[in-house]
Amino acid sequence: RERARAFTYYCYHEHSIHDEREFASTFGVHPTTAGIIWVLCCELFGLDFHMVYVLWFLNFLKEYPTADSAHIRWGCDQKTYAKYITRVLIAILLQCDLIHLNCNGPGIFAFVLDATVCQIQRPPNNIQRAFYSGKHGIHCLKYEAGVDLITGFLVWIAGPVPGAVHDIRLTRLAGVLKHLKGKLIIADKGYAGEGAHIIIPFKGTLTWEEAIFNRVLGLHRIIIENAFSRFKAFACFSVPWRHDIELHMYFFYA
Repeated sequence: RERARAFTYYCYHEHSIHDEREFASTFGVHPTTAGIIWVLCCELFGLDFHMVYVLWFLNFLKEYPTADSAHIRWGCDQKTYAKYITRVLIAILLQCDLIHLNCNGPGIFAFVLDATVCQIQRPPNNIQRAFYSGKHGIHCLKYEAGVDLITGFLVWIAGPVPGAVHDIRLTRLAGVLKHLKGKLIIADKGYAGEGAHIIIPFKGTLTWEEAIFNRVLGLHRIIIENAFSRFKAFACFSVPWRHDIELHMYFFYA
């Protein structure tokens, strides 16, 4: 806790950050969260792990700068920049708890399920069709996520798969339906036909009861849209990914 406070002090005094809001707009997280990440890095790489490396990593996620702009802002060469961003990523992936699906809680609903896409640059011609999503009109990677109805926390995440893969196909590949233990999932119309354990809106001409049902269901589904909007607040996931496709998953999961 003391080291986390020291990190906050360093950010405010060495990088002219004036308050928590300014810090979050630049780095995407609360200063305390950044301090915890620095502590994780120190535990893995030693106490001499510099605080600025965590800021490099968080700014990479938040603003996704080019190598030239990162060099201008941070005054480091490209190899050093990539080296320490990778180290922070490793520390997070190794020392933070993974997301565990738990369907043993109270209530009949397990979570709200949906898929989201992250745009990538056009792949080589021999594979570009697999990554092109006709629905979104972009080349992308697709992830599936489940969010708890009460807490809003992520309780399930799967992927990525190429953007051309349908949402239902991703659900089947990921196998989430095998873990429901009798619980129900709230989803959108794209999951029609997957059985009674997935609750989706009514389609077609609606009675007033069905219209009310759809409205209530939509109010519950907002929680996962809010979760995706928090992801997309990081430019790393909202602008075309310029790095190796294989690396995207590690940053997304972190």
